Amino acid sequence: MSLSQSPSKSSSSPRKRSPRKLIPRPVKRKSVSSSSESNQVPKTLHHFFAKQTAKAKATKILRSNGDTSSKALVIGDSDSDEKSKKLGKHLARKLFSPSPTKRTNVAQGSGDELSQEATSTISSEVLTEDRVPNRESDACESNSQDAPRSDTKLLVEIISPLKEPNVELVDDDTDEVMGRLPEPETSTSKRATQNYEAQTFRHAYEKAIKKELFSYKDKKLLSSFFVLNEGAQELWLRLYQRKHQWILRSRISYNIDHIDSLLKELVEAGFLYDKTHLNDLKILLDLLPQKNVVALGRTFCDPKKCTTKAATIEELIIHAGRKDALFGAQRIRHNIVKCGQQLIEQCYFIEDSIAAAVTRILTLVSLGSHFDTFTTAADKSDHGVCNLFTISQFMRGNYFFPEYTVVDIVPTLFSNPEEFALYCDARQYVFRLSKLTETQKWDTALTKFEEAYKWFMSSCTKERFSKDAALPGFLQRFSYSYCLMRCLVIGAEIFERHKRYQDAIDLYYTVLSQTSLQQNRRGMYWIRLLLDIDSHLKLPRNSLCLASIGLKDSIAPQHMFDIYTRAKRLAERFEIFLPQLERFTPPIEAPIEVIYGQLTKRDIIGRRNVFATVDEIGEKIVGPEAVAIEHYLQHGYTNGVHGETRSIHMLFAVLCWDVLFAEPLETEPVPPAPKGIALTLEAELQAIKHLFKKDDVVNISDNDDEVDASTSPAKKRRRDRQSKRPPPKKKKVVPVGVQLIPHREYFRPDLFPKEVTSHRRNAWLQKASYINEFQSGPLDLGYPEFYLNRKRAIDQHLATLESITSDEMVSIAKKNYVLHSGRVNPLFSWEVLSVDEVTSLVACIPVTVIVAICRQLLVDFRFYRSGFPDIILWNEKTRRWKVVEVKGPGDILSTKQRYWMHLLLSLGVDCATCRIVSVHSRKIRI
Repeated sequence: MSLSQSPSKSSSSPRKRSPRKLIPRPVKRKSVSSSSESNQVPKTLHHFFAKQTAKAKATKILRSNGDTSSKALVIGDSDSDEKSKKLGKHLARKLFSPSPTKRTNVAQGSGDELSQEATSTISSEVLTEDRVPNRESDACESNSQDAPRSDTKLLVEIISPLKEPNVELVDDDTDEVMGRLPEPETSTSKRATQNYEAQTFRHAYEKAIKKELFSYKDKKLLSSFFVLNEGAQELWLRLYQRKHQWILRSRISYNIDHIDSLLKELVEAGFLYDKTHLNDLKILLDLLPQKNVVALGRTFCDPKKCTTKAATIEELIIHAGRKDALFGAQRIRHNIVKCGQQLIEQCYFIEDSIAAAVTRILTLVSLGSHFDTFTTAADKSDHGVCNLFTISQFMRGNYFFPEYTVVDIVPTLFSNPEEFALYCDARQYVFRLSKLTETQKWDTALTKFEEAYKWFMSSCTKERFSKDAALPGFLQRFSYSYCLMRCLVIGAEIFERHKRYQDAIDLYYTVLSQTSLQQNRRGMYWIRLLLDIDSHLKLPRNSLCLASIGLKDSIAPQHMFDIYTRAKRLAERFEIFLPQLERFTPPIEAPIEVIYGQLTKRDIIGRRNVFATVDEIGEKIVGPEAVAIEHYLQHGYTNGVHGETRSIHMLFAVLCWDVLFAEPLETEPVPPAPKGIALTLEAELQAIKHLFKKDDVVNISDNDDEVDASTSPAKKRRRDRQSKRPPPKKKKVVPVGVQLIPHREYFRPDLFPKEVTSHRRNAWLQKASYINEFQSGPLDLGYPEFYLNRKRAIDQHLATLESITSDEMVSIAKKNYVLHSGRVNPLFSWEVLSVDEVTSLVACIPVTVIVAICRQLLVDFRFYRSGFPDIILWNEKTRRWKVVEVKGPGDILSTKQRYWMHLLLSLGVDCATCRIVSVHSRKIRI
């Protein structure tokens, strides 16, 4: 159908067609030009400006050598037809605007004369290698040596856009000139930037291999890895940083040349598995598209049951488990897998041994650093170590750290490659369990925990535990035994989710039976243990007995308060006196202030306590903190910040930066931390005998006289009134007292030795607070060793702050803010408060209050690192400040928030709890 007939047909049709269908598509016709012209690059503005830049550089070289008369020339070798001549003259005249004094001169003569003229114009100095690019100089030399040509050369003299007048264009052939231009410099730098994985990993390998903590097998694998070409290394490292699972070829898309050949090379070298190794039927069926799965199911199973992918997979798995009459069950499964491998596209999987070796390299490099994902919330990947890009940013110096001296303690932590490999494997087990609990995959987590528990029980020894327990508390995180404790605690959480509270209690009991590791977390484990016994096992008496032991343990006051609350409630219920309750002082309650806020007209999924305010633009959705700040800014305050603990941490850091990031300077050995009380069966039995000496239930036997003697007169009269009725069948009640909690297989207090060597033997490790060059803070921050290692420096610094005025303290804060702004630290982000907000806020807080807060953070940072009230309000003119904890409908104060309130109220700070009462309204009134 021709284009002329299209409109007539469309007008006669009863149905109106879409306009876009009537638009004729342009037909691409092959040009009749020669092959040389077809390969040429089309002429664009970029070509002309690039050519002018090259001429300007050549002219600049001539001028630098003192030759001002010579002019730079570029002669083209390609065919110059009539069309290209016209285009060159037209663009040169329109784009570069030659001046009236220098007109275009077209030489009209024979080709031999023009060739001789061009050859005589080119001087030997212009075409030297150090003045003109090599490709252009070679081209000029070839033109000067060639025989006279028959075609006409166009000689044009114009003013360059770069203000270089002495530039001549001979035969303005853009394609030929652009073909001789060198590659842009940005492409090389961009390629180097993209290949950060291989460069970073090589640097990490050279740094880690010096520690002599790798086996011969690992060294051999890593050496064979570096034999591969750079593209294959980069591709493998990118696949390594993804989830360690089967990846389809269609989902592997990187800016790397020849990916298919590189994948084939990696498979042949043994660093990747292809689809021939995919023998897991469930994974194979999940990777297949739906149409292939249904086709496979209709081949082996009933076609009527294979309608969806999920139903087909279920039928195929059931069918694969059936037994063949001749060859058994494996024959059917083998046939299904073989057919599935033929249907699926190519897919790849990371080889386990080389992946484990690379993980060990990155683990050793990031040990104790800011990007150590095992102890921080840094960039987590699927394999438990940080992303290579993040490591490369630190290695390139894109982040600034405090200045310190690194102490090499790796030989002390790991004496041989076997210990280091054991620690890395333990980290992997713990990391996988943590990731499964974060994603709430509780069924898979239970299976993985049982597998990890068997591995830990087979590799745990008392000698290894004693060695790890002898380390300082802030270095125990780099030990196998620390990973064992974390695995048991995560397992208890998994059991609680599956309502297997007896197994969870056994694990908590096992962890609390030792007092050497995780002393800062013992209070949390006591709280969970008492909750499970009281609420889930319905054994309140046993919970009270264990609470009496927990109140004697060496735990933080915040955790002690939760145990105190439960013990007090149970003691009042059973009318039992506990002397520990009398010696405990609960925190002070802050005054409550009530304000009103209007909720949004509709609920927002995933958010609670969402309010709406009205400004100049209209309605705006805000949180309860914004409502409170807006309220207090109208009642005498000029500034308000919702920063929570980060705000006070920022003030603390800018005032105590020197001692906060200082190295340990104490020469005297640090005394060992106070030991807690181990939870044993003997201690539990002793608490039961002390609190419950007699049975609470009366023994009832079949003898009526004993029943009458043991019952009250009211019960006797009730029984006499009912004597005419047939007597009910009497039940024999077994006497029940408070007994020991029954335990099962996960109760293993025999894992740990009863006595552990004191920390004094490794006293020199107390000063090893900086063990990596990429640390954002000291490792002992949050442990008792932090203050004890810097006691004199901290006391002297606090005394200095107490003796200065408020204006001098403002100058110190401003100086440290400007000096250290941008440095990575574990406390806060520099965007929380600006330098003006810091100075104005410090000026409003009394000096004694600031010093007291800094002292508390320096001595006990771990339990005051969170829980500070939500907003800080201050007035620069009146120098007033106020701290407010905002609570919406249904929110309550946490224990850490109560203790921050207690500290601030004891210092005389204006502190309050703001309760926002929600007001429902269909429309907000302006």
